[in-house]
Amino acid sequence: MSEQFLIERRGRWSYTTPFLFYACMVAAMGDLIYGYDVGLFGNLQALPSFLNRFGETINGTKALSSHTTAVINSIIFLGKGVASLCFEPTVERLGFKWTLFILCGVQCLGAIIELASHNWQGFVSGRVLTYFAVGFCETAVPTHASELAPAPVRAFFSGSIAFWLGLGSLWGSLMSRGFLNTQADYGWQIPVAISMVPAVVMAALLPWALESPRWLISHGQRDRALAILDRLRPEIDVDAGHTVMEIDAIEQAIAESKIADNGSWLDMLGLLTQDNSFRGTYFRRSMIAAWIFILQQISGNAFLASYATTFYKELGFGNNSFMYTNISSAAVVAITIPCLLLYDRIGRRPIMIVGSFLMIPGLLIVAILGSKSTHSSSEVGAIVFSVILYSCAVKVAFSTPCYMVASEIGGVMMRKKIMTFAACWDVISAFVNNYSVPYLLNKPGAGLGAKVGYIFAAISICAFLFTVFFVPELKGRSLEEVDELFELRLRAWQFTKAETHGAGARIAALEGSHALAIDSDKIHGRTDVKDTGEREEQATNVVHEVS
Repeated sequence: MSEQFLIERRGRWSYTTPFLFYACMVAAMGDLIYGYDVGLFGNLQALPSFLNRFGETINGTKALSSHTTAVINSIIFLGKGVASLCFEPTVERLGFKWTLFILCGVQCLGAIIELASHNWQGFVSGRVLTYFAVGFCETAVPTHASELAPAPVRAFFSGSIAFWLGLGSLWGSLMSRGFLNTQADYGWQIPVAISMVPAVVMAALLPWALESPRWLISHGQRDRALAILDRLRPEIDVDAGHTVMEIDAIEQAIAESKIADNGSWLDMLGLLTQDNSFRGTYFRRSMIAAWIFILQQISGNAFLASYATTFYKELGFGNNSFMYTNISSAAVVAITIPCLLLYDRIGRRPIMIVGSFLMIPGLLIVAILGSKSTHSSSEVGAIVFSVILYSCAVKVAFSTPCYMVASEIGGVMMRKKIMTFAACWDVISAFVNNYSVPYLLNKPGAGLGAKVGYIFAAISICAFLFTVFFVPELKGRSLEEVDELFELRLRAWQFTKAETHGAGARIAALEGSHALAIDSDKIHGRTDVKDTGEREEQATNVVHEVS
C-alpha cells in the first residue's frame, strides 16, 4: 500500500534562495547592455560631438539625414535577428552559461569597432555586432530565468530583464546628458566605451552562476541537475526530498513529450499532418508569443525609445529634451519594480489589459497637442506627461510580459524554439518600424510629426483587443503544466481557474504554487496520465535513457 506525502504551500518568497537570486540577476545584468544602448543611442544621435563626426551639413548645421537616421536605427536589427536564430541551437549545444559568455565577448568587440569608426557606416557595423549580443540577451536571459525560478515567482525573475533594461536605458540617457555641450570626439566616445562595463562585470561573475537543471536533465546529466536544484531550492525542501521529486517529475514530463513526438519546428508552425489536423497547440502558442513582441514594437514603443529626444527637439523643447527623456526613463524604471511583484500576485493578464488600454490616451494626447505649431507651458507639460504615461503603460503591458510569456508558453520541449520564433518577429517588426518612422516624421517623407501618434494609437486599440481575447493567464503554473493547459483548448480568460492533474501539476506543487498530496508510488515517474499502460511503460523507459 502506498503512503501519501502532503506538500503544503508556503509564502511565495520562501521558495527562493540567495543562489537563485545570484544566478538570475547575474544573467539579467546582460540586459544593462541592451538598455544602455537604447538609452544611449536615442540621445547620442542628437549630441553635437556625434553629429560633428558622423553628420552632414543640412541647412548650415550638422545633422543626420532621414535616410541615414533610418539606416542607422534599423540595419542593426540584422545582428539581433542572426542572434535570435542562433539562440536555440547554441543553447542546445553549449548551455546557457556559455551562451552568455559569448554574449559578453561580442558586445565588447562591437563597442571597440564603434570607437574606431571614422564614418557612420563603420559605426553601424559595430552596432550590428552589439545587437547580436542584444539578441542573445533578449532570448537567453528570460528563458534561463524561467527554467531556474519556481512557479510562484517566475514572472519576477524572468521579467527582471525589463528592470535591468530600464535601468540601463536611464544610465545611457544620463551619460549622454553629461556630454550635452561637448563638441570634441570624446563627447560620444566615452559613453560608447562605458557600454563595455556591463559585459566585463557579467563575464567576471558568470563562473559562479548556475546552469539550468532542466537543460542538464534533457542532456542526460541528472546528478548534476539535482545538485544545482538543491542549491536553488530552500534547505527545508531539499531535506524533505522535494528536489528529488521535482527532478523525477521533470524527467517524466520530458519522457512523455518525447513519446508524443513533440518538439520539432513542424509542431510550432502548426503544419498539417496526414489526417489534415493541426499538430497540437504550438501554433497557437507561437502566434501569441510573436504578436506580443510585434505589438510592443509597432504600437509606438520603438518610436519613443529611439527618437524621443529628437522628437522633443523638433517640437522646439531645446536642451530640455534630454531632461524630459531622462524623466521618462526614470518613471519607467520606477513602475517596473512594483509590477514585477504584481505579475506573480494578481497575474500577467490583468496588468496587460489595463496597461494596453492606457497606451491609447497617451498617444492621442501626444498627437493632438504635438501637432500644434506653438505650445504653452501647460501643453508642454501635458505632452511630456502623456509620453511618460504611454512609456509606463507599454512597459507593463508588453515590454515586460513579452519576455515572461515567450519564455514559459512553450511548455516542456518548445520553450527555446518559440522564444526564437517570437524574437525573430520582434526583430522584423522593429526593423520595419525603425526604418519607416523617420520618413513618417520628417520631410522628405510624410512629414507627419506628432500626428504619427494617431497611427500608433490605432494600433494600440488593436493591441488592447488582442490582449483581452488571446493572451492566457499562466500565473503560478509550472513550465511543464503549460502543455496540459493548452491541450484543454481553453479560451484565454478560462486559464485562471483550469485544473491540471499530470506531472506539471506535481511540479507546480513542489515549486510552491499550491498544496498537493502525492502517493509514494507516483513519485518516481508513476503518475496519472490520460494514456494507456503501454505509454506509461514507454515513458519510464525513456526516463532511464535520459538519466
